[in-house]
Amino acid sequence: MVVSVARRVALTAAMAGLANVLALLSVPIPISPFQARLHLVQLPATLAGLLAGPWVGAVAGLLGAFLTSYQVGIPFIVGGNAILGGLVGYLTLKGFRPLVASIVALAVELSYVAATDLLYLQWPIVQIVLLMLAAEIFISAGLAEFIVRSTAVKSLASGLRS
Repeated sequence: MVVSVARRVALTAAMAGLANVLALLSVPIPISPFQARLHLVQLPATLAGLLAGPWVGAVAGLLGAFLTSYQVGIPFIVGGNAILGGLVGYLTLKGFRPLVASIVALAVELSYVAATDLLYLQWPIVQIVLLMLAAEIFISAGLAEFIVRSTAVKSLASGLRS
């Protein structure tokens, strides 16, 4: 059990760190009155949830969104990413495929993001944010499912879940 806990802590730290690095690699997309940025900060939270369960996914999502939250100036981003990682982990434990778990978690996260972003942004801009978030999560979910299905990752996951 101690080894499993140490592995979970290491995975949480690694995924949170990776998410903050991915925030630096965001791509600017001028599709609206403001300059939106496409990033894959959701990928590490999704992977953490898939590999080690809801608590690891939620904590990795929370810690992994700090840089993005700072860059954008909206503190609620960390909560949305935590919701995503935690729900993906929970739904995977309940038998959902990674892609399906991510889509269900996306639906919940979109409601949270819409409600919290309206405190900072006007509705037309929030709509653009929601569309970009959906695209980012679909991309992240597809990549996560591909990664999790690899043989090396399957053996790692079985060690983390035991």
